[in-house]
Amino acid sequence: MRTDELRSVLQEHSDQVMDPGAHQRLQSVRGRVRQAPPPSYDGAVGVAVAAAAAMVAVVVPGVVDRDAGPAGAPGSLAGRDVPDTEVAAGYTYEYVRGVEGEADRPLRLRLPASDEPRLVMWASSAERDASLRLDVRGLARDLVRPAGDFDGYELLSPHTAHRLVLRQDEAAPDDRVALAVFALSDERPAGVTKGGVTYREQILDDRLLAAVIGDRGQAVVSTEVTMPEGELRVSQMCQGSEVALGTGYLVAVSAGGRDMWSSSCDSRPTHDQGADGTSLTAELRHRGFGPGDTVLLEARLVRADDEDTPVEGTDAVLGLGAYEEGGETFRAAGWDMPERLEHEGHEWRRSFVGESDPGQGLRNVTVTASDKPLLVVTATNGLADGARVGLVVDGQEHGSMRYHSGPGAGSWRASEVLGPGRGHQVTLRVGRGLTEKTQVAVVLYELVH
Repeated sequence: MRTDELRSVLQEHSDQVMDPGAHQRLQSVRGRVRQAPPPSYDGAVGVAVAAAAAMVAVVVPGVVDRDAGPAGAPGSLAGRDVPDTEVAAGYTYEYVRGVEGEADRPLRLRLPASDEPRLVMWASSAERDASLRLDVRGLARDLVRPAGDFDGYELLSPHTAHRLVLRQDEAAPDDRVALAVFALSDERPAGVTKGGVTYREQILDDRLLAAVIGDRGQAVVSTEVTMPEGELRVSQMCQGSEVALGTGYLVAVSAGGRDMWSSSCDSRPTHDQGADGTSLTAELRHRGFGPGDTVLLEARLVRADDEDTPVEGTDAVLGLGAYEEGGETFRAAGWDMPERLEHEGHEWRRSFVGESDPGQGLRNVTVTASDKPLLVVTATNGLADGARVGLVVDGQEHGSMRYHSGPGAGSWRASEVLGPGRGHQVTLRVGRGLTEKTQVAVVLYELVH
């Protein structure tokens, strides 16, 4: 984010906890940095993509709630050709299993838990105007798409068994519906890869400048980066069950010899890194680093009660990625936000901005029915220490955010996906910590791919 003032990354508290890993919690979260207390998270933001090679499915028409079995991957399901591969957020997924059934009853599929990324697509033989509704256990919403070919996809979280239920409205007697499951291929996008983890060379308009991934148990990793003309964003990684949230371990990040921030570690590995992070440009420029200068970046595993002493010999894997931010931006609640962004393996483009005046901590947005899903992104700025901000969608609480590094705290994050075909009501409210400089914004992004 482009600004001369330093802020801290938000601390989140979600009422719906889903395996809170550090990378998942920070996905699509951007912030400015000042030295502040380490983040403590009670909940998860976003869903990390995941899939399994050991997945099974059965093509048995009329059998409901069938367990997946080794039935192969038919090239055609419900009269539609199934693609051999699908690309999501730069990663290639390969078609491995498929099921189909009559459209006048739900098509159900159970998938066992997996350690690797998994992707599901769906289709119908219907040629007329009809809708498909996919329910994925664990998602707070159904996925609604027009009936037809295999066009939509959803990424499924790792380490969790999934129950999929596909329904078609207004089904004719001969209509059939289908589900196709895809596994992450061995091919990785260009970038820096080690141990199954990748810092991508390109994330939309952001370009990788330098990256390092350490060995298991290595307490310190470092890399040098040349300051770009544009914004420098740094994304840290810390993964390991022995050092996860609640164990007392943190990953501390420094730049140019000065500590920037510290945060908790992920209990399980996440293959895709670099989409989150924090802009260091304003801080480094303030300290005299300009374009072309070399800056040493370092991440170290420490105990929360002693952030100066690196800890060797755990199962932690540390990493750092430095990106030059590119692409067009717009201003909302004091942030330079991207015209397009990634979230849950999809690309989204900005379609609406609703911003409060300074000193106001409430923004209501009435969303008219859209034929495409919409991503809700919330932005806050100018909050007092200990501030709390809540998001309500269609009358339901969707978690809250708490900030412990005011005055002037704030951040922006991808929050919620709104289904197409009906209107929605979105409210962002500051419950505590309002100041005369507070601004909040609700931004809507439309699905591109």
